[in-house]
Amino acid sequence: MFSSRLGKIVRIALGLSLVGVVIYWVQREMDWRAALVHIRNTDFVWFTVALLAILANNLIKALRWRLLFPADQSPPAPGEAFGAMMSGQLLNFFLPLRSGDVSRAYWMGRQRQASTAIAAGTIGAEKVIDLIVMGCLFAVVVASFVLPAWLDTGPVAVLLQLVIGLAIWLGILLALPTIQAGLIAAAERWPRLTSSANSLVRVLHGFSTLRQGKRMPQLWGLTLLAWLAAIAATYAMLIAQQLPATVLIAILVMVIVQGGLSIPIVPGHLGIFEALAIVALAVVGVAAEQALAFGLMLHMAVLAIPLLVGLPWLVHRLQESS
Repeated sequence: MFSSRLGKIVRIALGLSLVGVVIYWVQREMDWRAALVHIRNTDFVWFTVALLAILANNLIKALRWRLLFPADQSPPAPGEAFGAMMSGQLLNFFLPLRSGDVSRAYWMGRQRQASTAIAAGTIGAEKVIDLIVMGCLFAVVVASFVLPAWLDTGPVAVLLQLVIGLAIWLGILLALPTIQAGLIAAAERWPRLTSSANSLVRVLHGFSTLRQGKRMPQLWGLTLLAWLAAIAATYAMLIAQQLPATVLIAILVMVIVQGGLSIPIVPGHLGIFEALAIVALAVVGVAAEQALAFGLMLHMAVLAIPLLVGLPWLVHRLQESS
């Protein structure tokens, strides 16, 4: 227990130190007046388009999440799924260690008198799907752009990410029933393991939709639509900031920013989001101040919907449970 808490404290301390370094670098190296000029010149019609695309992305992901619930579990209503997802994103912004994903699973179990462990498994299944998509998009980026030496991890890393995602999926397809049966047998043989084994069985049951061929067309169709909406949002924000806008550049920015934020070190991604946007746009020759303005506006847009939807939903649920 103590070592776990110490590890969390160390990780948060390292994250805050990284925030300090990034903020110091941005403040020292950036011409803020130039960045503010670019922000004032934002085309708010295209900014609104970006917001709508982000909203569409989140709505589609909520529908996909409902589809991931096993057939013997009633999925949350669309509004509940969307609210829980937005509150989870909000908590992921401001709390470390993917707290929002834990919260999402908790509320889905508590509010519906269902299994929190199964809900956690569906969130894990989400991550497996998106890991595969990110690997494919990363392959597009590596093939299309000359990346800095420290950033260009080459085809080996691309293949590794794809292999990991596909290996997890293949393991679910082939071994999931056997693993679940083994856990049940272990619980019967060693009663002290019953609680832990049953929890793991329920978590793994949350992955079971990945074995259902009938749901695959819908699942991958919604996944494709969600990622297209994310690319469209980045593309619209590039236009809003009068930056070079192509689908490939939008994919480049999205892969570097989302990939860099996938490790939950810093609450709110403060400074890190903007630094990653600067790094991504430097690949296509965009000046740092203009890239900073883009990063700030995109960060604002990404945070807006979780704040507007997730915060009221979370407050309402907390009031209900008090």
